[in-house]
Amino acid sequence: MPDIDGLVGLLKYTAALRQLPLGDTLCFTVRDADVYEALVRIVENDRHCRMRVAETAEGRRMRVTRI
Repeated sequence: MPDIDGLVGLLKYTAALRQLPLGDTLCFTVRDADVYEALVRIVENDRHCRMRVAETAEGRRMRVTRI
C-alpha cells in the first residue's frame, strides 16, 4: 500500500483493512500526525488487528496484521 497522507489516504486504508484476509499484513508509511492518530484509534478499536510502528525519516512506518 502506498504512503498515507491526508483524508484520502485514511479512507483508502480503512477500505483496505476491511478487505484484509486473516493472517495478512498491511505495510505503509504515514506522514500526517492527525492521520496517524486516527489510524491508531481505528486499529486499537479493532480487536482482530495488531500493529507495529517504527519511526523513519519519511514518517511513521506501520505494519498492521489481521489476526
